[in-house]
Amino acid sequence: MKHTALLRTVFCMLLLTSVANYTMAQQKYEYIACSQMPEIIQLFYADYTELGRVYTVNNAPEKRERFRRLAADYLARLEKIDFNNLPQGCKADYILFSRDLKELEHEADTEAKEYNQLQPWFPFADSIYALEKLRRRGASVDGKQVAGSFHTISKQVNLLRAKLPSEKTLTVIQERRALEIIDGLQSALKSIYTYYNLYDPLFTWWVPDTYKKLDSYYEWINNANEFLACSIYMANKTKFPPAFFRVYAILSKGDYPAIYYLDAKSKNLAMYYLVKSYELGYERARLELLSINPHKKYKSARSYLMAYDD
Repeated sequence: MKHTALLRTVFCMLLLTSVANYTMAQQKYEYIACSQMPEIIQLFYADYTELGRVYTVNNAPEKRERFRRLAADYLARLEKIDFNNLPQGCKADYILFSRDLKELEHEADTEAKEYNQLQPWFPFADSIYALEKLRRRGASVDGKQVAGSFHTISKQVNLLRAKLPSEKTLTVIQERRALEIIDGLQSALKSIYTYYNLYDPLFTWWVPDTYKKLDSYYEWINNANEFLACSIYMANKTKFPPAFFRVYAILSKGDYPAIYYLDAKSKNLAMYYLVKSYELGYERARLELLSINPHKKYKSARSYLMAYDD
């Protein structure tokens, strides 16, 4: 009995010692929650998302500079934080967040450089961006002046198109940037037109015909051979999502419902380029698929290509 009692006492002491050691170890290595960095990161992404809702035209200088300023503002906030006093988890967040902000600045610098190189090909861009800014602020516009501006831009586009076949200096990188600029200008034009048309009587009277000449869908209809070869080349060689989308737009004659009137073989080819653009992460392709049928679950791009080859 004495041995049993002794063993029981020793066991209890060992158990108490183990619990004490565990408690001390837990206190020694207890995770220190980090709140400072998650808070500033959450604020950044809230600002980033909100700005994305306001500035929707890709490659527009105003959007680029606004997001560059956002990155610079948050980098300035990081500089005010004492890195050495941060918990270890926060230090990792600090380093990664700082890297992401600097990458955002670098992307803006690269975009600005390539945009400036291509400015001679887009002398009308600033006037379109200015109109889109007025639309964004809900300002009224003079329909007759807008129609005149669109007519002038159409003439500029025709002159530049005549020069394009002999142009030999554009690099693949510049061609990709040019496609992105065209995509942004098209979205700006569409935003202007859909906002004012059928709402502003003078705009509705003066602008529709001149808008149609500028809208890239109508440009593709009138110059399909010119754009199709270039778009297929860009899509197949560089896997550039907007290029895939442009092939789809040309094949479907640039008019969304027209996809339904294609023969089965042509439709499969057009859908291959559209779904491939979507699979590569192109937002306009996703919206286009929704506009065709919001309830349909689409097959893979490869499936449409195989159906076309059959």
